Amino acid sequence: MIPRIRNNNFSYATVTIILLASAAFGQDARDLVRGNLIQFNDNGAWCWYQDERAVVDKAHGKLIVGSDASDNGVGGPPRNGDIEAVIFDLQNGRSQRYALMEGGTNFGGCDDHHAPAFLVMPDGRYLAFYAGHNSNNNSYWRFFYTDRWGIEHAFNWNNIPGGTDFRTTYS
Repeated sequence: MIPRIRNNNFSYATVTIILLASAAFGQDARDLVRGNLIQFNDNGAWCWYQDERAVVDKAHGKLIVGSDASDNGVGGPPRNGDIEAVIFDLQNGRSQRYALMEGGTNFGGCDDHHAPAFLVMPDGRYLAFYAGHNSNNNSYWRFFYTDRWGIEHAFNWNNIPGGTDFRTTYS
């Protein structure tokens, strides 16, 4: 019996130490940023496979960032799967979020592989390029024209000679 009592005492002591440590270190989180922390999107996921996930338009002082919204994040289920672009003005610190493809019309919900990739075109337009993760054989793109995103275009990889036998996965 003595080993069992020691074991219980050890278990109680361990739990007590963990609780005390949690209370001590679980206090208000400190701001570890030297300067201003900027949140570009309040609900966004992205994957390492998209390039470029963010681009800077040096000529116009804009940062363009892409992501895919989750039903567990801000905005909840109505925003689930929205493929989004945020254009941040580096001069005034304001941003505008756009849904490139809304979750209800896309690939069945949030998946970080749906996040768009961007390119600043020589004529100043922004190109957003995105695809579903194993959902169809299409890649999608849109151009941004100063104040709005243009119509969505689709490219079906089955239309090329020889077609494809895989789902287009990444932008």
